[in-house]
Amino acid sequence: MTLKSNRIASTALACMMSAVCTLSVMPAVPAAAQEKNLLVLGDNISAGYGLSEGQYGYYDYIAEYAGYSVTNYAVTGSDTTDLVDKIAEKEVQTAIQNAELICITIGANDVLTPAKDYLAQFRLEGESLSDMVKRLEAEGSLTSKIVALTGKLRPYISIAKNNLATIESELRALNNNAEIIIQTIYNPVDSYTTKYEGEDYSEDYENLKAFVGGQLGKINTAIAALETVTTADIYNTFIDSGWVYINTENKDIHPTPTGHALIASVILDLIGCTNHQSTAVFDTLSGISKKHFKDIPRDDYALLMKYCPAAFGDIDANGVIDADDSNMILHHYLNTMMGTPSELTADQIKRAKVYHADSVTADDSGAVLTYYLSNLMGSETSWGDIL
Repeated sequence: MTLKSNRIASTALACMMSAVCTLSVMPAVPAAAQEKNLLVLGDNISAGYGLSEGQYGYYDYIAEYAGYSVTNYAVTGSDTTDLVDKIAEKEVQTAIQNAELICITIGANDVLTPAKDYLAQFRLEGESLSDMVKRLEAEGSLTSKIVALTGKLRPYISIAKNNLATIESELRALNNNAEIIIQTIYNPVDSYTTKYEGEDYSEDYENLKAFVGGQLGKINTAIAALETVTTADIYNTFIDSGWVYINTENKDIHPTPTGHALIASVILDLIGCTNHQSTAVFDTLSGISKKHFKDIPRDDYALLMKYCPAAFGDIDANGVIDADDSNMILHHYLNTMMGTPSELTADQIKRAKVYHADSVTADDSGAVLTYYLSNLMGSETSWGDIL
């Protein structure tokens, strides 16, 4: 090898060594720049039961707003014993170890499954559970059956409490740094109607709701007592508005898309998410009926709007609903009536539909003006009050 070749080889070797040294001292990728992992565990709710294709589960909102990739090991029908077994699986343990956030729904099936099995013996063919309850009350036999059910549920509740403690300890043994959020169980007996064959059983239905809430409350108390996890209090968030958040109108006890959006908003608030640029929550609310929209309580609405770029009625998206917004809606309506192209964008038209009709009407303009004037006078009026 010539002298010139030796110099070239030496220079190349020096460059390679320099590169290796540089790589060895380069800092790791900052945690904020790394992909964050959301692990979802639990039962029907976390498995997205009842959602149609394209509809968001609560975990989808969290992923979009807070920047997580999702791994979902939830299984429809799971109870706490099933979740203990699931955590023992190797691939699930790996997912637990890699997670920055773990979200869990569990415990409802520990109560509802044995209760359903017990009540099945009293149901008529094709009869829904709610209709059966109202029929038994009309016959005067509901109370005795509930008393018997209380005793039958006691051992299942005890097992659930023990399993919850095991779930917490197993998760922490695998990952002591992840934020773990477990939801309390909402009361599925929260119907918009208490009438059966022309008779109103509202008082008895309230008694039934109190009984179910009491049984679930025993598990919810155990959930809230877990020391190293955060509790998302969905029970109290849903209570008294369950028909908006639970699909009871279709005789189903699983969350509606609005219910999932509200669950997500509770969790996003708990983890301190400040992103409100996605339209996912607003798009979901845009698709619900006027009845459901007006039945959303003020506090829930405020939380949902925290994750929307602009609220219903806020056409210019300046954070204030006022007379200017009302005028913009009215001009759009008049232009539409005269066949003139609208000056509003598609997103603005969505925000203008406060009555949740197929099209914007003069009623929307009037509702926005009433909302503005009422709040201007300090009445803290909600959309429910207006609509």
